[in-house]
Amino acid sequence: MRTIAVVIPVMNEEEIIASALEQINSFKPQPDEVIIVNNGSTDKTYQILNDLKSAYNNLKVHTLAFPSIGKAQKLGLKNAKSDLVVMFDADYIDEDFYGRAIKSKADVCVSSKRELGAEDSRSPVRRLSTFLFTKLSKIILNISISDTHGVKSFTKETIEKYIDNCGDASHVFDTELIARAEHGGAKIDVWPAKVKEVRPPRISIFKRAPIAIYELMRLRMRLNKR
Repeated sequence: MRTIAVVIPVMNEEEIIASALEQINSFKPQPDEVIIVNNGSTDKTYQILNDLKSAYNNLKVHTLAFPSIGKAQKLGLKNAKSDLVVMFDADYIDEDFYGRAIKSKADVCVSSKRELGAEDSRSPVRRLSTFLFTKLSKIILNISISDTHGVKSFTKETIEKYIDNCGDASHVFDTELIARAEHGGAKIDVWPAKVKEVRPPRISIFKRAPIAIYELMRLRMRLNKR
């Protein structure tokens, strides 16, 4: 059976990180690695993680001094040793996706908030931002995937093949990794997501949107050079 890693970048998640780890370690099969990247937290997240190391022998903690979601995701994926790597957010953990990804023969699996049958109970502003980012990503990057943000998994071979060519821009690292995999002919499974808003977004949508658009354009230029 394949070994499994779960990667979660976290920033200021002191209220939910302990319950997130408890939930993940209740999965069957239990992940061989749970890699948490402390993404510049200024609350007690790092202290809680250190305290929990004795409770979970599969827990590995890495730390970035300054927050960058792209750097955190890349660091977590590069440090995973397992055959399959599942990436969650602390506020978005999906046991059903975990089980389906383990059974899938695909190189990449994606839980999409824009797929037919998805249930997205987030705020209208967040749903609109996902719709616009997805449309722009498909046009600018020439990809077919309906949602590159959120829960996803990669085989170790896929990570090793593409990750060193990916930048670590804050909002589009995972989008770039998926785009490179699709352009390279990877088999990708996409399933409808079920999303509930656990907490407000860490960064204002109105602040994040122009940065993400700029990074998409820079990513298009990088992909043209490959």
